[in-house]
Amino acid sequence: MMAEIEPNTLIPAVTGILGAFVGSVATGIPILLAEWCKSRKESTQLKSSLVAEVAALVEIAEKREYLRGLQGFCDFLQGQPEGTTRNFLVRIPKHYSRIYQANADRIGIVDASTARKIVQFHQFVDAVIQDVVPGGTLYQGGGVNAFVQTTNILDRALQLGREISDDT
Repeated sequence: MMAEIEPNTLIPAVTGILGAFVGSVATGIPILLAEWCKSRKESTQLKSSLVAEVAALVEIAEKREYLRGLQGFCDFLQGQPEGTTRNFLVRIPKHYSRIYQANADRIGIVDASTARKIVQFHQFVDAVIQDVVPGGTLYQGGGVNAFVQTTNILDRALQLGREISDDT
């Protein structure tokens, strides 16, 4: 036979358990809410910084007319005998994308669509940079196909950069 549990012993036990539960929930919710607000603020700040950097890079490329310069080389080389090459070099500091480089490991806190575009933008820009710095295809002297490829990549980077800037 099972022993009967007296109500006088059951009520304090249940009340104690419920009290502990309510106390932990009452304490935990404000902490969770504060953490959520903090992470949202951090995400917004990082996104704003990354977008500003992308917008500045696009504006610089447009003011210096890099795309137009590459297109001019393409046009010139298309009218030349096959095998004709030209050099195209640009001095680019290693710190051109300071904010992105410093926060690439945190890009996941930015909304997925913007993060994807920012990563793509920087990959395209890095591909162009590798072509125009010492050792790069265009720096050494590229033919029409190399110029067309680099021009297309830069054009795509600038399109993405404008999309990123316009989305915010």
